[in-house]
Amino acid sequence: ISSLFLPMIEDIQLLKTCRLVCTFWNHSACEVLRSRSYVTVKEKTPHLNDLRHLLYNRIVGPFKYLPSPFKNFHIIASSFTDTCFNDIILLPNVTVTSIVLRFGNESLLNPKALEAFLNAKSSNITNLSIYSEADCLTSLSIKDQIRLTHLKCFFFMDTCKSEHREDTQFIRDIIQDSPLEIIGIHSDNPRMLTMLLPDNTLRDLTELDLSCAAISTDAWNFLGNRISPRALKKLRLMIWNSTEETYAEPLALLIEKVS
Repeated sequence: ISSLFLPMIEDIQLLKTCRLVCTFWNHSACEVLRSRSYVTVKEKTPHLNDLRHLLYNRIVGPFKYLPSPFKNFHIIASSFTDTCFNDIILLPNVTVTSIVLRFGNESLLNPKALEAFLNAKSSNITNLSIYSEADCLTSLSIKDQIRLTHLKCFFFMDTCKSEHREDTQFIRDIIQDSPLEIIGIHSDNPRMLTMLLPDNTLRDLTELDLSCAAISTDAWNFLGNRISPRALKKLRLMIWNSTEETYAEPLALLIEKVS
């Protein structure tokens, strides 16, 4: 009964109380709690060495046969130049499910460390957010085909003013086979939507949040032809630097299709 009942409980405090019923319920409730919690690891922050030591001891120390209290890891990276941070995210007992990448100066990015991380941990990543201030991934050369095949949520915020970005192909490649359900894109570039997203990424889409200065004709056609009205539940469009008449017709057609 507990294996069916406990995973359905959303109240965390109630789950903790269920641990007191018996040993079996305690074990089952702990599994549910671990699956819903995560550890945030941010690059270039204090005490990373202590965390690395703790996690390493869970691999080879006296507690290696006990269930780890750390199940899901949420990482925040900017350059992958922190050796201790890179060691932690590559440990075999670290399951990374969520990533925030904040890229600024391309010269600070360690592309080999980023590639090594994606090669090792791509299979469990479900959430990816990228905040980009420049063409930061142009120097990244991926030898192997890296695909985020379990990615559900993708967010991209672009503050780079260039209309001819060269790093979007890398992003297109890694989300090529992702069953995306939630997409958020904020950009001044009217072509960013079609530059980022492969043709098949909207088939399972349930939520789309698009904020941009303008939307190109190709982007309107891309949305209208690929969004599934059966799947989509939430659509948010914020467009500035344009007149209402500019998008009245394509917006009406899009709404009619997804309604």
